[in-house]
Amino acid sequence: MKEEQVKQINEVVSGIISDVLTQMIEDMSSNDFIETIMEKLEEEGTDIDLNDEDSFENIKEVVGNTMIPLLMRLSSVVLEMSEEE
Repeated sequence: MKEEQVKQINEVVSGIISDVLTQMIEDMSSNDFIETIMEKLEEEGTDIDLNDEDSFENIKEVVGNTMIPLLMRLSSVVLEMSEEE
């Protein structure tokens, strides 16, 4: 395969990965995602009081402080890789 073809494939792959990561960040920022986490915690029998009004905000904060920055870093790595080529 020619070098230019490999470069083109890498650019397309990087773009798709970037789009998927962006969509994941948007999905994880939604209230539906937090509600899904709360449902899963309830299924697993967590000791978190899910009826407490603050639980939703606390879970949202944990997601925001851990998952979103992780996905942002992954996006950054993908962009750096595509710029190197």
